[in-house]
Amino acid sequence: MERLKKVLAEEETENEEQEIVCEDLNDIKQYVEDIDGYACSPYVFTESGMEEYLESLFPIDVSEIYDDGAETFIEKLEEYTFEDYCNDIDTESLKSEYEDNWDSYVADDDLNYDVYSFDWDNITSDLWELASENDELEDLYDSVVENYIAKVPNTDSSERVDDDEDNYEVKSLDEVAESDDKVGDVFSLEDSIDYDTRDNAFIYIDGEIVESNNGETHSQLLQRYLEENDKNVPQDLRDRDQYRASRPSVKQTKKMTNADDVAFGHIVDDCAFIEVISGGATIDDVANACKKDYSKVYQYDGDNIKRVASSKKMEDVIRGFGFRPFVVENLGTALMGKYSMITMENGYPRIDVALNADVENIDQEEFDDEFAKALMLCKTLGKLKLYK
Repeated sequence: MERLKKVLAEEETENEEQEIVCEDLNDIKQYVEDIDGYACSPYVFTESGMEEYLESLFPIDVSEIYDDGAETFIEKLEEYTFEDYCNDIDTESLKSEYEDNWDSYVADDDLNYDVYSFDWDNITSDLWELASENDELEDLYDSVVENYIAKVPNTDSSERVDDDEDNYEVKSLDEVAESDDKVGDVFSLEDSIDYDTRDNAFIYIDGEIVESNNGETHSQLLQRYLEENDKNVPQDLRDRDQYRASRPSVKQTKKMTNADDVAFGHIVDDCAFIEVISGGATIDDVANACKKDYSKVYQYDGDNIKRVASSKKMEDVIRGFGFRPFVVENLGTALMGKYSMITMENGYPRIDVALNADVENIDQEEFDDEFAKALMLCKTLGKLKLYK
């Protein structure tokens, strides 16, 4: 705040000291040119003072935040308005600050004043009301809250990939892209996937996959997306990298993008890893969007990964031979034709009679043609290593 200007009474003579006693706001105005600035001068109305109070009222206790959820913590912060903040200010402390500020900024050696004779109860009440109705001060408070929210760790939880507690095969992140797995396979991942182990981040926004550039974080990616789509970029989003904070929550992202469905994920070696989903979208919805651009798609829960989609290239090859992927209970993903189906057994394709095939009314020519295509498809899949 700029130093408050001192105003001397015009009636004062060169060798005469004037005694000042203020009883109301009008008396204060005679000596303070910027009355709004004086009203807002106490430490509690500064950025540091506001943040200090928020820290005392809403301490960022990571363990408690993870127990209750970041969204609950942020909701409490957002519900605590500037009006609430002003109402909670201790009047006696405020009075002392106004007295000290008068002594420091308004009083002058040429003024003989009795600060303790001022009617500080009424004066403080009027000054408090001026400050509490100050729009710039309210904007400052909102900015402090946004910056404080940026420091809150994100606790969005990932859906577990499987309820089965069996011991899964452990794979490193480097092994996943080359692994001979198929849809439905689950592995325990020995590495965590985050900004320092992935190639890029992605956000799923209402059916669209938006990928980061040059190692952008989710926060930077979202900021760029908002700017490119002429949407407002909140200050707390700009501040997240400054605080090394985690990505914004899915709730915040939905609000910023005005989207119904949002998901966060990672890209490693042309494989997509879906981590958090919100809204009406399902794992399959996000996986179907991912497989158009990436060779393999997994669900990731922080510990395990589960293959949730075949690659678009593989599906194009399969459908070109007249087959389609089909999940069969106890068998996993089968390639289903009219009369035959292809499954995997011990890492090798096997041709069986298709489920629900009308074998009694078989068209021998169609059957022979499909069987020949099935053999060619098995060879093609093995050659291209596409049965994944």
